[in-house]
Amino acid sequence: MRPKVPCAAHSRRGLPLAAVCASLSILGFASAIAQGQAPVINAPRTPNPGDTRTVSCSGQAIVGTYTANEGGLRCSVLKAQSGQPIGTQCVTPEGNTVRRNTAGIGSTAAGAFNPHSGIYSFPLFVGKEWTHSYTFTNQASGRAIMMEKRAKVVSYERVLAGGRSFEAFKVDEQIFPGGGRPFTETHYYAPDVGEVKMESTIGDHCELLDYSWKR
Repeated sequence: MRPKVPCAAHSRRGLPLAAVCASLSILGFASAIAQGQAPVINAPRTPNPGDTRTVSCSGQAIVGTYTANEGGLRCSVLKAQSGQPIGTQCVTPEGNTVRRNTAGIGSTAAGAFNPHSGIYSFPLFVGKEWTHSYTFTNQASGRAIMMEKRAKVVSYERVLAGGRSFEAFKVDEQIFPGGGRPFTETHYYAPDVGEVKMESTIGDHCELLDYSWKR
């Protein structure tokens, strides 16, 4: 049986396909959590080739299909619902973007994150905090920007996404781009589903529309 998450179209920005967001993290694949435990996610689920996630970002529906593990990175092909290719994205096993060659969706730009975007740090549990420094290199201009991120899992709460209610971890992140204005992102990560919603102070907004796991 194919699990579904319905959603309305939105205008928006973490992705996660992760951020489409700064890193299209919302297009990353779900985590596993043992039933009966307190809400702690120890590690993300390992995707199977053909797994898909569809999200709405900037009013555009984007379908991410996991294709293969390439040098330890989980890579996906991104397409419009019409089937038109948009690009590709590769993330770490935790769902943090390393490279993407897609642009034009919200505030995203094609490029590379070194070492990665740092949106998530597993295990996830309420109260966890982390900092992460990375460099983003814009594919078009070649310009490299030093970035610093401060993140905290602030709560485990009910959130509305796509007309449906989820219990999810709320992750608040402050991002400080070198030479630019700081901004914030909020990511909502539901056990067994993955990221269901992302919004930022620079106008980005993504929500999960649908997903399908290959068995």
